[in-house]
This record gives sequence, C-alpha cells and structure tokens, in this order.
Amino acid sequence: MDEGQIKRHRIPGSSTDPAPLSRLTHYFSHRYPKRKSRLSGTVFRVGEAERIQIARAFCGATTGLHVLDVGCGDGEFLANVLEGRPATLTLSDLSMDSLATARETMRAHCADIATVAGDFQSALPERQFDLVLAIGVLDYWQDWRHMLGQLAVLTSGRLLISMPPEGVPRHWLRRIWLACQGVRLQTVSRDHLHLALAEAGLDGVLLRTRYEWFACVDLDPKEVRRE
Repeated sequence: MDEGQIKRHRIPGSSTDPAPLSRLTHYFSHRYPKRKSRLSGTVFRVGEAERIQIARAFCGATTGLHVLDVGCGDGEFLANVLEGRPATLTLSDLSMDSLATARETMRAHCADIATVAGDFQSALPERQFDLVLAIGVLDYWQDWRHMLGQLAVLTSGRLLISMPPEGVPRHWLRRIWLACQGVRLQTVSRDHLHLALAEAGLDGVLLRTRYEWFACVDLDPKEVRRE
C-alpha cells in the first residue's frame, strides 16, 4: 500500500509533529516505568483493577470481533479485558519491546495477531475494526483531538478511550515526571471532552472515575467519512 492510500485515513488541518513523536517513542521504549516498579504501582497504574472492570463492561463480548488496541503496552490490560476470542487482533505501540511482549501475552487469546510499531495514524492498513481501544493513550498526545478523529475513522463498531481529569493530585505527579522526560501530560474537564467529541461528530457515553474519564462511542460504518 502506498503513502497516498494511507493518507486517506488522515484528517485535514493537523499532522503529527515529528519532535514530540520522537520523544514519546524514546520515552515508552526506554523510560516508561515497568509494570512491577514502585513508580508504576504508586503513580501510573493506580486504579487499574477498576479500569479493567469498566473496559470489560463497555467492550462486552469480543468473540469473533476484529479488535485494535492502540497503545497496547505489554498486553496485560487487554488480556484482562477481552471476553471471548477475537477473529483478529491488531496491537499498536511506540515501543518495539512492548509490542513483542504483548504479542506473546495475547497468543493464548487470539490466533490471528498483527502488530503495528510507531505512529498508528500513518502505519495502519486501510481497514476498520469492530472494537477500538485507546486506554491511557490520548493523554500523551499534544494534538489528542486530531487523534480522536483518527480513531473514529478506524472504528466500524465501538470506540473506547480514556483521558485523565483535571485537578487530580496523582496526575500532578505524572505531569512532573513526564515534564522531566520532555513529554506534556494532557488533562481534560467533562466539558472539554464533551466538546472534543462533538467537534469530531461523535456522541458517546461519558463515565468519570477517580482517576480517569472514559468515553464510549458506537459508530456505524456507513457514517464514517474518509478524506
């Protein structure tokens, strides 16, 4: 597939800035706290049990679905969310090591697994997925509204995203840590997230937990407009 075909997934008026993308790739490849580290347990993965429970409820049965997980990490989160064996599973992450680990983790859950390294916005094939997850992803992207639109284009069924709320002390610690890595943390209010969904032509269910906003959007494939 040539670059011209891939570009049909892109939304006019915005693009990925190579400098932040390079910093994010370096961060997730070399600096992101490992799952069992103290920093991960006290700051980055706090509330994960609740996060898994909510994602399972929103995703529902996944048997026979074509699933995309953007920012899959080591795959442990997705392994706990799936209820049933997907027909295909596409894993996307900036870290090659995380992708390799996720692929091994998910082998017991799906026979047809594809991996996409780097920026999913330009690397994914021209297709759509029944279920798209981007949990703990948009908060790292400066142009997260554009990324939200890209995720919607890839979705022919259900899209599930999360964003950190404003004013949560845990996220102040994350913001300091990430600033030291050259990464800016994005946080949102309910109105901010609702407006972003509306601007992307999306209407979904919003759920606030102590540490995150979740947005669940159902999309009909006929409603998707490709540029």
